[in-house]
Order: sequence, then structure tokens, then C-alpha cells
Amino acid sequence: SFAVIGDMQALNYYYPDSVGTMFEWIASNVESKKIKHVIGLGDITEKSNTDEWSRAKAGFQLFDGKVDYSFVRGNHDTTAKYNVTFPWATYKDKVGGAFANNMLNYYKTFSVGEVKYLMLNLDFGPNDEVLKWAGEICEQYPDHNVIINTHAYLYLDGAPITAEDHVPPVGNGGSNN
Repeated sequence: SFAVIGDMQALNYYYPDSVGTMFEWIASNVESKKIKHVIGLGDITEKSNTDEWSRAKAGFQLFDGKVDYSFVRGNHDTTAKYNVTFPWATYKDKVGGAFANNMLNYYKTFSVGEVKYLMLNLDFGPNDEVLKWAGEICEQYPDHNVIINTHAYLYLDGAPITAEDHVPPVGNGGSNN
């Protein structure tokens, strides 16, 4: 199974003690729930303050040596603090590669039994160059199932986000909806 950590910003900001509990539960249930990968969907923080980033970093570090994991930046997460908290130097040996020397757009490959996966982790509202790069990575792994992890792609009604929707990527530093 895959464990998914959705927008945790409210939990991290308003209920900080619960953040550790969530990560600890996942880490302690890796074997019993047969968790093969943890996917963080962005909005790690509410206000992008130092305490929120510290809790998130400590939480993800609980997975080191236990289960593979991925995460992306959401619109509540500033790029600068994201890059400081999750520096390329720490993660570059744990991923297959990146669009740039940071963790904003990166990929990893892994297998679950006989099934091969390519996990593309794309920043909130990736630009055209990143999307081209992501397509080229997919072409390099034709025998892998592709999972694209990005913060927001669909709106509340299930349709792709448009520029008119609440918090569209193009209005919040991103390039593509």
C-alpha cells in the first residue's frame, strides 16, 4: 500500500503536537500495513514558519531507513524555506534525478514486487520546461507505471484547476494549471 499525507498545513499550524503522532503512526505501521511508499502532497505548512518546517522535517526523517517517501511543495510553502528544509545535498542520492539541483521537481523509481514505478514529484504549477523534462523522464522508463505527484491539479468539482478557481497556480507563483 501507499500512505498519503494530504495537505497537512492546518494540522501543522493549529495542532502541532498531532504532526509527530501522524508521522509516528505511519512509521510504526510500515510492516503491518505493508506500506511501500509515503507520498506527501504539499501544503506542508500553513504560514511557512520555522517551527512548522522543523516539525515536517523531523516527521519525514522518521521514514529514513524504514520506507521510501516523496513530497512536494504546496502553495502555502515558500520555495526558499522548502529548499532549506529539504536540501538537494541531503536527498540527491535518494532520488533518480531532478530538473534542477533542488527538490522542487524530481523523480524516483522503485518496485513493489514485480511492479515498477516512476514517481514524478512536480512543484505547484510547474512551468513548460519542467513539463517537457517530466515527459522526457517518462520516455526513459517505458516499462514503469507512472505516478505524478503535484500539489494541486484538480479543483473541488473534480475538473482541472483553471485560472478562475481559488488559488490557481498561475496566481501563486506557478506557471501551469
